[in-house]
Amino acid sequence: MSRDVWPDDPAPGPRVSITAMGVQELGIILVIVLLIFGGSQLPKLARNLGQAQKEFKDGLSQGEADAAKRALDAKATEAATVADTTIPPTTPT
Repeated sequence: MSRDVWPDDPAPGPRVSITAMGVQELGIILVIVLLIFGGSQLPKLARNLGQAQKEFKDGLSQGEADAAKRALDAKATEAATVADTTIPPTTPT
């Protein structure tokens, strides 16, 4: 059995990611949340989290749409500026 050991590591041993949670850890977290908020508050909490997520996604999509519109406006302005400067005005002779 091989173990990753770093030379200057104060606690050598296998590296474990903090996000590597199993069913037991998630169950413990759920019980703690249930104790803190109570059973009657969980549906309201879940509803508020869902609404916040929806508003966040809507804000992101609105920001992307605004950025795309600004980019198109900038290209149109640039094209109009180039067209105005490349064709010299003609005078009737």
